[in-house]
Amino acid sequence: MERVLEYLSEADTQVLARLRSAGEAWIVGGWVRDSIIGRPDTDDKPIDIATSLLPAEVKELFPRSLMVGEKYGTVVVRLDEGVVGEPSWEVTTLRSEGTYG
Repeated sequence: MERVLEYLSEADTQVLARLRSAGEAWIVGGWVRDSIIGRPDTDDKPIDIATSLLPAEVKELFPRSLMVGEKYGTVVVRLDEGVVGEPSWEVTTLRSEGTYG
């Protein structure tokens, strides 16, 4: 696990901490796989996050977020800086199979 955590940027850590201050959050998807096997291009890959928070709760934590898949509980999180080309994170609410809501 430590090997995976070393690939997180300061911004990644900030997003996870803010989500975890209000609920639960896990890094999921291809980024995890690539980090575990040590692929060198992990820095360029977006991080997908699964959370116990509802989309509205995520939006409250990150006001600049975009509701891109509200039907499925997906929000693109952007930090508050407003910098062109800033990183973003796709955050999706945990759900059972089927549609969200």
